[in-house]
Amino acid sequence: MNENNHLEPKTALRRNPSRAPLVPLQSGCLTFTMATIAILVGLWLDLRLETFPRWTLILLVGSAPIALVCVYLVVRRTLRGVQAETNASEPEDEV
Repeated sequence: MNENNHLEPKTALRRNPSRAPLVPLQSGCLTFTMATIAILVGLWLDLRLETFPRWTLILLVGSAPIALVCVYLVVRRTLRGVQAETNASEPEDEV
C-alpha cells in the first residue's frame, strides 16, 4: 500500500496533464447546459400557462442542486479514471 493515499488524485492529475483542464471545462459546460435547458423549459411553460415568471424561476432554482450533484459525479468519475491510469502505469514496488 502507498503511505500517501490522500495525495494520489493530485499527483495523478500532475502526471497526466492532458485531462486536468478537462475537468473544470466539463463541469462548466454541464452547469451551463442544465441552466439553459431549465430556462427554456420554464419560459415555454410560462408562455403556455400564462404564469410568467413562476415556472422559469422554479426550474432555474431547482436545477442548481441537480447540477451540483451531477458536477460532483463527473469530477469523481474523472478522478477515478485518472487514478486508475496512474496506478496501471506505475511499476509495482518489490519488498
